[in-house]
Amino acid sequence: MQQAAGERLTKWREDKKLTQSELAAKWGVSQPFLSQIENGSRSPNLKLAAVIERDTDGDLTATSWVTLEREGTGESSAVAGSVSGVMEEGAHVG
Repeated sequence: MQQAAGERLTKWREDKKLTQSELAAKWGVSQPFLSQIENGSRSPNLKLAAVIERDTDGDLTATSWVTLEREGTGESSAVAGSVSGVMEEGAHVG
């Protein structure tokens, strides 16, 4: 799931004619971290996932990124529901 979402983020960024450095600066993260998100080796935290959802106009939802471990099972499941409330605390991620 992370790799597919990362590939979609890369395509979105390239369509917007943004470099990784430009987008990372806008989101308050490092360029290497953004690169790791795009290649699927890392996932954004919930706040950054909400920023990505907002900035991509919902093309990449927070549930594309964030998983929760089911208590006691070791299994992961996608976060359900809206994360719009997360952004009410402020848009800066870093």
